[in-house]
Amino acid sequence: MDSTNKRILPVFTHPDDETATSRGTMVRYAAEDAKVIVATAARAERGSLGSSEYEVVREDLPAVRKAEIRLALQALGIEPPIFLDYRDQEVVKADLRSSLRGSRRSSSALSPMW
Repeated sequence: MDSTNKRILPVFTHPDDETATSRGTMVRYAAEDAKVIVATAARAERGSLGSSEYEVVREDLPAVRKAEIRLALQALGIEPPIFLDYRDQEVVKADLRSSLRGSRRSSSALSPMW
């Protein structure tokens, strides 16, 4: 399989897990023209509200985290993410495979793998 046919769907629990753990791998494959689409399971509404310089209110946190991951992936040359929109702490019980299959974007990106 040449690199133009490679498709990678890394799935992470929270926004920023992808850049903290796997950015080098994703950038490598994207540079080889592989299709890299990140899926993020949780909205991160229970995460940190920022630092003393920049704080957000709790209800705005999911939107802020979504914007952060979009910008981070764009800076790495990777497509915008798929958001599965689970609430924090629901991911443990989630059927991620079904959620991804239900996502039109992930299904078309990974077809015929599934």
